[in-house]
Amino acid sequence: MDSPASTPAQTVGIVDDDPTVIVMLRRILAHSGYRVQVYTSGEALLDATDAAALDVICLDLSLPGLDGLETLARFKQTGATTPVILFTASAPDVAERARAAGAWACVSKTGGWGELRAAIAGALAHGS
Repeated sequence: MDSPASTPAQTVGIVDDDPTVIVMLRRILAHSGYRVQVYTSGEALLDATDAAALDVICLDLSLPGLDGLETLARFKQTGATTPVILFTASAPDVAERARAAGAWACVSKTGGWGELRAAIAGALAHGS
């Protein structure tokens, strides 16, 4: 069995336009042992050549330009199988629409970051 030091860190993509959220998530996820790649818009994720190498994506619902649901739909249209977790500060009815669009989970930013960490861990465990 590999020791944690010899196991490469999994990479979490963060798609959010709020610098405060980006800083917080980067700290939380790095502290949990993940590498983090940041995209500040849905378009940036879709244009990225490294997006296919991500292990999981945390995608904000409210983005300028393409919102999270449209970004998710376009990402899935590329044939990508990377699990996507949609996260939002509002819109409680979004979870059903997010899952219908192919999201692994939909979590609330107001529910605390523990829920997001648990969703990330669940998506990564499911994919391995």
